Parts: sequence; structure tokens; C-alpha cells
Amino acid sequence: MDASKRDAVVSRRTFVAGAAAGIAAPMIVPRHVLGGQGQTPPSEQINGALIGCGGRGNGTFGCLGKGVRRVASCDVKYKDRADNKTYYTDFRRVLERQDIDVVAIATPPGWHALISIAAMESGKDVICEKPMCRFISEGRAVADAEKRYGRIFQIEKKGGYQPNRLRKIYESGLLKDCGSVYVRRGGFKVKGWSGKVTFNVEKIPENLDWDM
Repeated sequence: MDASKRDAVVSRRTFVAGAAAGIAAPMIVPRHVLGGQGQTPPSEQINGALIGCGGRGNGTFGCLGKGVRRVASCDVKYKDRADNKTYYTDFRRVLERQDIDVVAIATPPGWHALISIAAMESGKDVICEKPMCRFISEGRAVADAEKRYGRIFQIEKKGGYQPNRLRKIYESGLLKDCGSVYVRRGGFKVKGWSGKVTFNVEKIPENLDWDM
């Protein structure tokens, strides 16, 4: 066999060996992808985002359970570190992400209904900090959106009062001739939660997205 033919045979063998290796390579799959013992496959991993990261933010997100991985955080105070990957100031950019399955909303109440509806419209399930909304019409709109988009909407009630329990006690007849129910003021942090009436004028913080 002359040198040119010998080189051609070697080249073909090298190509075939390389192609075989390329075909076999995908068959060697990392264990975490298949989900063995102690491993969760990506197909079963739930990704979540927190919108509104102050106050009750972490607590609200925690109500989703340990199985939800936090992949994005959104707050108007994140202007100095917003990177459109993990930190945002605009909740709409979060809802655009297709890899997020559920959002926890812990913004001030005025944003609850709007963000909840937008989140369900984008295909995400929602857990929202109480109160659910400011007006009955907002609540109706959220309930309609849940049905229309086939999503799950839940109000965070951890640590809150139990209205169903109170209703059952009343309907059971244990409260004889009860014409009204009074709530002891000391049972709630009325002064602490009602907010201040006056504030000193302060400079807008550099990290606050005021326009948003």
C-alpha cells in the first residue's frame, strides 16, 4: 500500500472513531440530570421569584416550601445591582422569564392585584402576601384571572388570624345569642401597622428606582 492510500485509511479510521465517540458521548448523562437518590432532575425543579423583598418578603417566599429554588429577586431598591439575571427593579422583566414557575408577591398592597393578574397571565402560579387587595373589585379580578388562565393563586396566611375557624365557632351555636363580635384592640399591632402620619423630607436613595 502506497503512502497516500495508507494516510487515507488512517484518516477514515480516525474519523469513524471520532464520530463513534461523539455518538456515545450523550449517553453518559450526569447523575443529577436523571435524578438519582438525593438528586432532583431539572424537570422536577420548581423555580421561583420574589417580588417585593422588604418586610415580609423572605417569609412569604418561604411559604412556597423548601423545594422551590429562588432564581430571581425584584424590588425597586435594587437599582444599584439590577442585572436582568437575578436582580430586577421591574417586575415585568421577571414575568417574561420562561424558566420561572411561581412568584411570591410581598409588595405593598396597592400592587398585589395588578402583579398577581399579570403573573398568572404569563403562566405562573402565585402566592401573595395578605391583604389580597384593597377593593372587592380587585379581588374579583384576581379570582377571575385564576380561573381564566388556569393557575394557582394562594394568599399567605402564616401567622394570620383564622376567619374560617371563627365562622365555624359562630355557626356551631357555641356563641349563644351573639349579635356582634368585638375584637380586642390589644390583640393587633394597630399602632405599629397603621403607619406614620408625618415623615421628614429625605433625599431619594441612590439604589431606589423612583420611576418604577
